[in-house]
Amino acid sequence: MLRAQAAQRTGATAIHPGYGFLSENHEFSAACAAAGVAFVGPPASAILAMGDKNQSKSIMAEADVPLVPGCAPNCYMRYLTSAATS
Repeated sequence: MLRAQAAQRTGATAIHPGYGFLSENHEFSAACAAAGVAFVGPPASAILAMGDKNQSKSIMAEADVPLVPGCAPNCYMRYLTSAATS
């Protein structure tokens, strides 16, 4: 990404993405890492996991984080499959 390359060319050692689009962009986080520039935020793998509701809920459950009662991961797909075949 151009921003990571610009940081590298100017000698910046880190980029704070602010809030919103860039802070949630796993490709930007990965580009910073590839350019040797610290991304002030989560690694690309964490951003990807947070973007998937089922995966993020599973990760939190495995870490014993209290969860709001409701549908377990993938229950929506089970419900839809069951409804479609009934």
